[in-house]
Amino acid sequence: MKDDSIHLPNTDDPEVMHRAVAAALVALCWDEVIRTADLDHLDDKAIEVFTRVYEGIGKAFK
Repeated sequence: MKDDSIHLPNTDDPEVMHRAVAAALVALCWDEVIRTADLDHLDDKAIEVFTRVYEGIGKAFK
């Protein structure tokens, strides 16, 4: 059975938590990302998706 639970770090550092939440959200949508991405550029797509999520989280808490 697949464990879909998200484990965030136990930290008070906002930057570490920001990155961890962004990574967890990307992991949640990763199956969709790989279905729609060009497999030759999957690394670039992963970075693009992470960056968009990371920036979106940052905007949400300003």
